[in-house]
Amino acid sequence: MTEDTDPIIIKKYANRRLYNTAEASFVTLADLHELVKQEVAFVVQDAKTGDDLTASVLAQIVAEEENKGNNMFSADYLRQILKLYGDGTPPELASYLEQSINYFTENQEQMTKQFSEMIEGDDMMEKLADIGRQNLAMFQKSMAAFTAPGQSEPPAPDTQSEPEETEKSEVDQLKQDLAEMQARLDKLSKDN
Repeated sequence: MTEDTDPIIIKKYANRRLYNTAEASFVTLADLHELVKQEVAFVVQDAKTGDDLTASVLAQIVAEEENKGNNMFSADYLRQILKLYGDGTPPELASYLEQSINYFTENQEQMTKQFSEMIEGDDMMEKLADIGRQNLAMFQKSMAAFTAPGQSEPPAPDTQSEPEETEKSEVDQLKQDLAEMQARLDKLSKDN
């Protein structure tokens, strides 16, 4: 929204119809919602008196979205807001709520941008492949603790029992799986 541009004037008639003076056409609440999303400045005025009705029309748009099932506000939250009307609530509350929403929006935009930057780029696959290689190397080092120096297999115990044989075959399977994962990682890094 640019501050150099005057806001669009929307006239609201007694029959509840809304008229966009910039486009010389009638609009709906959904159209005004789109203008809000596009950050187009507009003011809603009573066609007869010229009174500013912008806040009440925006509240209607919120109510319409809530009725569609896009619930952002719980019933308890809305009750708390309604209790504030007429309770002598200071005007600073409106400013505080507005600032809170602005901070939330800015933080959300910043997080979205950071996440996008993280997953975009030509080197994303290479980053993932590097992470995979590092994890594989750590796993291989931990597996090496189970083998004697110069051996490729864990040392065989003097007496083989059934559980130990199962462990040995599981270790063999893990080694095979690791080799396959390494081959896939190498192929991924070469493709990029």
